Amino acid sequence: MNQYAQHPVAHTALDDIIPCVDNASAQETLTRTKEVSSQLVEVWRTYVFQVSASVICTTTGRLTPSLYYQIRVAFNLSYGLYNYGPFLADLQDCTFVQQTFTDIYRDHCPDL
Repeated sequence: MNQYAQHPVAHTALDDIIPCVDNASAQETLTRTKEVSSQLVEVWRTYVFQVSASVICTTTGRLTPSLYYQIRVAFNLSYGLYNYGPFLADLQDCTFVQQTFTDIYRDHCPDL
């Protein structure tokens, strides 16, 4: 365990069961996820039209405000990716695994 924590890029027995990508790839994934998440809401916003009290369209568009609200709720998933993206990037490049093994070795099992 300490071998992997100290030398995560060296070939160890854990390489066969823990697939990792390089840090640059993980960070690129994180950046793209954040970009797409913020762009989705802006794109959908252009399709909303305003309606009168009697639900008659008063501007051009394809979505009523209530339908837009429902779509916005669905896009909260993208917020999850935006919010938890750094953790997911740490999983992708094995930073999380390396830190976990370091903590286990240091705090609980220094002889492993």
